[in-house]
Amino acid sequence: MDRICPCPGGCLYKGLNRAMATVTGGGMALGVQWMANRSGKDLEPIIVSGSLFLFGAFVVIHVDQPQRHIDQFHLTNRPA
Repeated sequence: MDRICPCPGGCLYKGLNRAMATVTGGGMALGVQWMANRSGKDLEPIIVSGSLFLFGAFVVIHVDQPQRHIDQFHLTNRPA
């Protein structure tokens, strides 16, 4: 039994997920840097630190929330 990737196809999925997260994070960083450079020297530290705070707060809130499945939203027509 393979102990590194117990499910078939899991390694490819995990690798693609990490690659997409890296590309997304890099794009967001480039976007913030572009906005900060265009805003001038006075607002540059405010934009960089503010975006860092907002991204960090979003990650903390997102990770803290439990994963919900469709059955937990009571959107199906099944009787309770």
